[in-house]
Amino acid sequence: MSPRQYAALVALVQRPGLMREELDAITGASNGPAVVQALRGRGLRADLLCRRVLSTDRWGRATRPGFYSLTPKGKQLARRILKDARK
Repeated sequence: MSPRQYAALVALVQRPGLMREELDAITGASNGPAVVQALRGRGLRADLLCRRVLSTDRWGRATRPGFYSLTPKGKQLARRILKDARK
């Protein structure tokens, strides 16, 4: 597991969810969705959700950034993945 994936998973377990920009900042990546895709490949496919939320950019235009969260089952799986990664 990469350090970016580990940081993202810890944050997703500890919080109700993360906006795309938060995910980028936490992981030190400029492509948070790629980190999410890698985590889904580790067994979280159905349990790491992305909900598009309505927002406004700095020019007043509507945008729909992603909000990432884990299902309750996903949080259990994530804890197991993190525990295994520490071994």
